[in-house]
Amino acid sequence: MEEMSRLKRKKERLTKIHDNVEEKLEEEVNPSDDSHFPTREDFHEYKKQRTKKVRHPLFTTLAIIFPIIVIGVFFLLFYYTSEEIKHNNQDVYKIDKTSSADTDPVKSALVETNNDTSAGKTDAKDGQKKQDEKKVKEKERMKAKTEQKKKEKAANEKREQEAAAKKREQQQIAAQKQQEKEKQREAEEKKKQENKPIRVVQHTVGPEETLYRISMKYYQNRSGEEKIRTYNHLNGNSVYSGQVLNIPLEN
Repeated sequence: MEEMSRLKRKKERLTKIHDNVEEKLEEEVNPSDDSHFPTREDFHEYKKQRTKKVRHPLFTTLAIIFPIIVIGVFFLLFYYTSEEIKHNNQDVYKIDKTSSADTDPVKSALVETNNDTSAGKTDAKDGQKKQDEKKVKEKERMKAKTEQKKKEKAANEKREQEAAAKKREQQQIAAQKQQEKEKQREAEEKKKQENKPIRVVQHTVGPEETLYRISMKYYQNRSGEEKIRTYNHLNGNSVYSGQVLNIPLEN
């Protein structure tokens, strides 16, 4: 309060000096007969008062903010203290509750039952987990067995294909051998026929006479056509009148 009254007195003095200076300036601008110029000291005092900053708003602001800060800190301390006390009371209540539950047989039995049920649940979970693992292993075993069967089936099919190919190859070799035997037999028969003593008869083809008629005349069948054609180096069955043919005959 003393500081405020001092600031107020100072403000009134400055206001009074300012008013006096303004009056003096007015007298300088509008001089009268009884006016006079201000002295050097009055001018310097006036200049000093104009250039000097008025600081009383800063003091007022600080005077307002400081009590607010003090009150805020007090309320914060009070709030945290009350919260800590409340928390301690809750901990004490929990301890009392647990101790009473330990002494109470019904509550202890309930706790044991809950523990048993939780243990049963964990055992059931473990059993379910083991069953799941067993199912997974069974699936993997079935999958491996299926893959093994597929591999065996593929191996059997491959063996069957190889056996069939080998059988076909053997059949082809047997067929080739049979053909070679037949060719050899035909060659032997041909050789025997060639080695047989034959006689050759010359025949002059008459008008309108064909190779068929000549074969029927000498051989009594059509097998002579090939013999006559081969022996006389004919390209076909056509013959002309007057042509001389050599007819091979067996003895």
